[in-house]
Amino acid sequence: MLCVAQLNTASTRSPNLSQKRSSVCMSVLSCRIDIKTSSKEREPAEMQIPTYFLPVPSLPCPSASFSHACARLNVYNTHNDKLTKIGARACRELDLRSPYLSVPWTDDLELCPAHSSPQGELPFTVPAGGMAVFWPYAYGLVSAARPGLLPYHDFLWKFTKCGIGAFLMRSAACTINDILDREFDASVARTRNRPIASGRISVFSAVVFLLFQLALNVLFFFTFERPAFWAAMVQLFPLSCLYPLLKRVTYWPQAWLGVAINFGFLVSWLDCKQGIPPENLSALVMLVGLWCWTMSYDTIYGSQDRDDDSKIGIWSTALLFVGKIKTVVTSFSICFVWMLYLFGGINDQGFAYFAISVGGAAVFLTWLIVELDENSPESCWTYFTRNNYYLGVIIFCGAFVDYILAMETIRK
Repeated sequence: MLCVAQLNTASTRSPNLSQKRSSVCMSVLSCRIDIKTSSKEREPAEMQIPTYFLPVPSLPCPSASFSHACARLNVYNTHNDKLTKIGARACRELDLRSPYLSVPWTDDLELCPAHSSPQGELPFTVPAGGMAVFWPYAYGLVSAARPGLLPYHDFLWKFTKCGIGAFLMRSAACTINDILDREFDASVARTRNRPIASGRISVFSAVVFLLFQLALNVLFFFTFERPAFWAAMVQLFPLSCLYPLLKRVTYWPQAWLGVAINFGFLVSWLDCKQGIPPENLSALVMLVGLWCWTMSYDTIYGSQDRDDDSKIGIWSTALLFVGKIKTVVTSFSICFVWMLYLFGGINDQGFAYFAISVGGAAVFLTWLIVELDENSPESCWTYFTRNNYYLGVIIFCGAFVDYILAMETIRK
């Protein structure tokens, strides 16, 4: 079905502003926004805004008597010069992590959630961010599987465990981050609708939920090999817990995040009974490469919030390198591709890895950097998501095909 939401903008000088709010109830699993721009001349008091067609599945909504969500949004905006950007902004904000519509620059928007329990939002964050945690686990597995010639059934089982482990790890890390950053999040347009920052979930409830998440993590990772289990505990407690605090004291929180996120590579690597660095140099080389990758895409991710961060005292590489973001990101990307190449040589990877993973990453990153506009939040968001969706797949596919070819060669 189609959920048609027509946005009508009224001037903030209107005396009836508070009476024109309308609740929005949406069960959104995916959205594609087609913009039909009005040709009518904008009036000072009342302006025409494009109509958005949101494909929405038939899902139950507690505030609606019909199975699909249909809403009329009355958005009151003081920044009329930005009205043409509402489509891109809305599309970026209507991601899979939340049923809440958040248009960062609107002054008046009343929302109605599609979930009856706000606690259910805590573990489900930006899908691209979840993939950023998953890929190191997957790379560690496929990289260790090739030299070890891991049987297919073992690979499939461990791959499933990597997905579950990355989900649990990311869930706990996000809850920790949202608890510690709740006051900052409330002051940033992009994050002010997060469950804790918006007040929909109390800090006490979030802490209780976090304890449950931590217990699940410990129980699940206990099924891994002992070295892998201890590596997961290091990733969960000191690495994930300290990251939010570093934003307050250094311009380099991304450097810590690069270690925290990519420690998953070591977890799955050790679960395949491979040696730890420096005993096995290839793992160390890949960890350095993944760290460079995280530094590049998370610097761009942070560029979305530069204005808000500078006002509230959050530090990041996005602020440190302002004005030269593209140069810095290019440098980190070159280092990343170079480390991928070195890893392939040390780990005895085959042609498929070098052609798809290394070559594909080089070409794809070049295109992303050329397209990047560091001063556009939409462009920064696109860069971040394309890294974690598409580039992640490219690198994994090269290593996976190489593993398959190695296994089939041995069988012959």
